[in-house]
Amino acid sequence: MLAATHRDLSALAAEGKFRKDLLYRLNVVPIEMPSLRERSADIPLLVEYFIDRFGKKAGKKFKTIDKATLKLFQAYDWPG
Repeated sequence: MLAATHRDLSALAAEGKFRKDLLYRLNVVPIEMPSLRERSADIPLLVEYFIDRFGKKAGKKFKTIDKATLKLFQAYDWPG
């Protein structure tokens, strides 16, 4: 089973708001992934992937985006 959350489940379990037995089962192999706002160097790679994927679906033949647009993506806070 794979589960994801932005909440601190250990703190919630300590407060009695999350089942400790479930936390034990979910916490067998924790995988922590930093948010996109912490990985701005990954944005050009992601943009390239999505341009290729959705460009093919739409029948478009563009390969990249404007450098200014890419800088806007990297400067964005990516909340959520």
